[in-house]
Amino acid sequence: MPVDSNASPAAAPAAAERRQAPRKPLRTAATLIIGGYRLPGRTVDISQQGLCVTADRNLPSGTDCDVEFTLMENGRSHRMLLKAKVVHGVLSRQDGFKIGLMLTQVNSTAQQAIDQFMKGA
Repeated sequence: MPVDSNASPAAAPAAAERRQAPRKPLRTAATLIIGGYRLPGRTVDISQQGLCVTADRNLPSGTDCDVEFTLMENGRSHRMLLKAKVVHGVLSRQDGFKIGLMLTQVNSTAQQAIDQFMKGA
């Protein structure tokens, strides 16, 4: 099981330097799935290229996972199950660990829902 509650993230560039797409707040329940292990968490924000999830445990950078959550867009509910890779994990005083995920595989329906969510008010 690649969960590491004591992992200390390596020094990384400032968030503004790493991000290539604007982010939008998204607060909903999420589950990170690594093999058969399910790690519950909550989303923090999303972009067309990634999202941030908080969880009680950290995941090592480079870990491949699936992320499952519901995206509400224009009054419609979209169940998302996306492939992602852990980019970084940092300890947050209020929320456990903040885990930055880069989306690695998104089907066209999910990408459309994310794009519309990002355009919405």
